[in-house]
Amino acid sequence: MSSLERPLSGRILVVDLREEAPEQEPAPQARHSRTLIKHQRLRVTRVALGPGGVLAEHYAPGPITVQPLEGHLTFTAAGATYELTPGKLLLAAPGVRHTVAAPGGATFLLTLAPVGETDQPSSVAIAARGDARPAGPEAWLRGPIEGISAALMPIAHALVQAREDLHRAAADLTPEELWMTPGGAASIGFHLRHIVGSLDRLLTYARDEGLSDEQRTALAREGQAGTPSEPAASLLSAVTDAIESALRVLRATSNETLLDLRQVGRARLRTNLLGLLFHSAEHTQRHVGQVVTTARIVRGLGLGAQ
Repeated sequence: MSSLERPLSGRILVVDLREEAPEQEPAPQARHSRTLIKHQRLRVTRVALGPGGVLAEHYAPGPITVQPLEGHLTFTAAGATYELTPGKLLLAAPGVRHTVAAPGGATFLLTLAPVGETDQPSSVAIAARGDARPAGPEAWLRGPIEGISAALMPIAHALVQAREDLHRAAADLTPEELWMTPGGAASIGFHLRHIVGSLDRLLTYARDEGLSDEQRTALAREGQAGTPSEPAASLLSAVTDAIESALRVLRATSNETLLDLRQVGRARLRTNLLGLLFHSAEHTQRHVGQVVTTARIVRGLGLGAQ
């Protein structure tokens, strides 16, 4: 039974972890996740990683716990690696960047406390999720980012802010929610994949190169959820990697080259390097807004179904 066909919250809810186990073990390096509990202040997900499975470096906007049920996990953060086996429980504070690996395959419970929750009625709290702002200032008010010139700093700040907004908006969504198309609108999964793909393509043009066949194929597949549907942790990890790549490009870009000619697309439309770099951030921000809005709609639809 899918997470949309059974209750995920209530005054009292008992979950049988044995019934929630997949019918077969994940294939090597595969991953499987299923939301077990979805409360306005709590999300519990059962995650299974096949042998060699890895959740690439990412972070959660709220605190998380990781509790192995079967197998052996390695949790790497802040330069240290923690060995986790059944009977152990790990807590990570908000914003801690980490990777999770299962060399021989493992199953674990991931508990996430969504950010921005209050004591408001659940309908208000759920509608507000994904739209909460951090307690501190936005990225553009935090000062310079090391290694990036003042001329390119607004681009870097916009990309950093996009990364944070996307994690707040989508980190606790189920695969079903990520790939819903409410009213025919593009899914959140598509927007996240498109951000990754468009940054890769724009940075290719910034290097004064044309797109490869692999990049064109990836573009055609951005809206396909896959089987099983790609979960939030994987999609957001790819977003983080894409934005980190863009920041590395900004650090390596000399101000003297900003007006150098660049050409875009099969038609080789003319622009310059600065225009491409600016558009990479501006285009990303457009899709961030769509993710935030669609996430609120998806959560509202889920509330009405309960």
